[in-house]
Amino acid sequence: MDIKAFSSFHAGKSGLRKVLGDLEADIMEAVWARGPGARVTVREVVSDLHSVRDPAYTTVMTVMGILTKKGLLEAHKTRLAYAYEATATRQQFTEQVVATVVQELLADFKEPALAHFVQAIAQDPGPAQDWAGRIAGRRAAERAERGR
Repeated sequence: MDIKAFSSFHAGKSGLRKVLGDLEADIMEAVWARGPGARVTVREVVSDLHSVRDPAYTTVMTVMGILTKKGLLEAHKTRLAYAYEATATRQQFTEQVVATVVQELLADFKEPALAHFVQAIAQDPGPAQDWAGRIAGRRAAERAERGR
């Protein structure tokens, strides 16, 4: 997946809406809910979205085209319409977004970014301790592999 998927970060919003518009996020959630590799038509997405909003078919079609240009969806021509498939799972997309945001923060604001990461870890060390163990294990495996 190409990271053209987002160009701005909205700190005041939650979840996917930090990097996608509201309708974009709802559409991607509908596509991901069908499972990896599933293909979905615009009509199916419109139907899925009726529980949270009442979007026009043409609006959903336009936004799915935009998500295709951004690299989040891939369009497949069928007999009568296009079927769309996510180019990455929700987890893969989230990991790529986080990696990009962290890289950008460190590139432009290394010292304050690191200071805030350390402060956040100090306030809630649980998950960080788990990751520290994983990183240490990975480094030990890499050293052992190089030693062979």
